[in-house]
Amino acid sequence: MPYGIINNIMLTKTQLKIVAYLIDHPHNHFGIRELAKEISTVYYLVQRNVQQLNQAKIIELHPAGKTHLVKLHPQAGLQPLLDAEGYKKLLFYQKYPLVKVILQKIMEQANSCFFVLLVFGSYVQQPRKDSDLDLLLIMPNQEQAEFMERVITSVARTSTIKIHETIVTEQSFITMIQRKELNVAKEVQEKHILIYGDQLYYKLIP
Repeated sequence: MPYGIINNIMLTKTQLKIVAYLIDHPHNHFGIRELAKEISTVYYLVQRNVQQLNQAKIIELHPAGKTHLVKLHPQAGLQPLLDAEGYKKLLFYQKYPLVKVILQKIMEQANSCFFVLLVFGSYVQQPRKDSDLDLLLIMPNQEQAEFMERVITSVARTSTIKIHETIVTEQSFITMIQRKELNVAKEVQEKHILIYGDQLYYKLIP
């Protein structure tokens, strides 16, 4: 079933799953068999779609003995990444409809298109019954960051899920990404659901 178009190629569900998984592991290479296991898809289907993505220069293959290792192509282009992020968000909303309501309230009250909103932490992994909803919000400046803090406080008052927000400016986020030590920005880059501001997010990361 086609989900989007990349380089005049209809993007399949399997291709979206592959790109989405590689987005969450930007610094790793994977064998095709390992990748198939991680995305719970039969090997032959992953192999065929990997070849198609390689031909479209969305991923790249590196020989490793008798097999090839798969990695996102550094010049994959923005659209395949946005399509995969959208697919991840769709699945997330289907799995956690209550969280979807909370996030929509935040976006409605924010009343601005110049910010980035991501979910990370336990809800992206495997939440427990009492897990917090970890959010990262990237704002243009400190004034907007303080405004967003008030928005989150307002939404949290009526939320049945505890919200744990981290709010940073764009410059602070860029600085954290450039540092070698582990921090919240690097954690989010490795594993996240991108809720809002997808194009801005990809302008901020290397």
